[in-house]
Amino acid sequence: MNPLKIFALLIVLSIGGFFLYQRESHLFFERFQLYYENGNLTTLKPRFTTEQILNNARPELIQENTAKIKAPVTKMLPLLLLEVKYKGEDDRPKEGYWIWNSFQGELILNLNPLEMTHGFRDAINSQASLDEFRLIKALAGKGSLNKDLLKRQLGLNQNFESLLQTAQKKQLILVQGQNVKLHLQSPKIETPTSIGLPSFVLLPYEHSQIISHPFSKSEVAFALESAFGPNLKIRSIKEIFMPILEIDVEKKDGSHVLYHFNSVTGETLPNTFWN
Repeated sequence: MNPLKIFALLIVLSIGGFFLYQRESHLFFERFQLYYENGNLTTLKPRFTTEQILNNARPELIQENTAKIKAPVTKMLPLLLLEVKYKGEDDRPKEGYWIWNSFQGELILNLNPLEMTHGFRDAINSQASLDEFRLIKALAGKGSLNKDLLKRQLGLNQNFESLLQTAQKKQLILVQGQNVKLHLQSPKIETPTSIGLPSFVLLPYEHSQIISHPFSKSEVAFALESAFGPNLKIRSIKEIFMPILEIDVEKKDGSHVLYHFNSVTGETLPNTFWN
C-alpha cells in the first residue's frame, strides 16, 4: 500500500479512537477499578437459584413439546447505590439509599416487584437544566396545564417563554396554544422512598456478562441534583449489579426466544424492559 495512504489511515484511526475514548473512557476506568480491586462484582444477593427459576418457569418456557432450553447465562445489570439526604413529599428531611438503574436511566422506586420512574432517561439525553426538570415535574401526571398556572407554579416571569421554547426544541414538552403538556408517554417523575440497605454478595464474573450502560456517575449525579435541586444531597455513589438469568429457548422452527428473570425476586422481566 502507498505510504501516504497508510499514514492517512493511521490519522483517521487515531481520530476515531480519540472520540471513542472520550465517550467510553468512564466505562473503561470503572470496569478496570472493579477488576483491580478484587476481581469480583458487588451484586444484590440472589434469592433464587438457576434450578429454582427453571423449575418455576418451565411451563412458560416450554409451550411446545419440541422446544429446547439452552444453558442459562447470568447477566449483570448495572445499578448505582446512592446514599442520599433529601426532602420527602411531606417536606420533611430524610436520609437513606436510592438505587439507579444504569441500563434504563431511571430511579428504582421498588425492588420487589421491580418498579421504576419514567422520564429521567429522556431528560438526561436532552441535558435538561434545573428549570427544565422543574417543568417536567410540574407537568408529570397532570395531562396539560394552562401557561399562566404553570408560570405561577414555577415562579418564573421573564424567562418563562424562553424555557418553553427550549424544552419544546428538546422534545420534552408540547405547547398547544395556551396549554403545555409533557412529550412523554406515561411519565412518572417522583421522589422515591428510601430503601433499607440491601444484602450484597461478591460474585466472580466475565466482562461479557456485564450489560452496558450509557451514563457515567457524574451524569447521573448532575441529572438528579438538577431534578431535585437543593432538596437533595448525594453523599456517595457506588456501582453495584443485579444478577439477571437469561434463558434461550429454541423452538421447533429453529427460532430463538430469550427470557429474562430477576435472580433477586424471581420475577420475569418483560420484553419492554430492554427497550
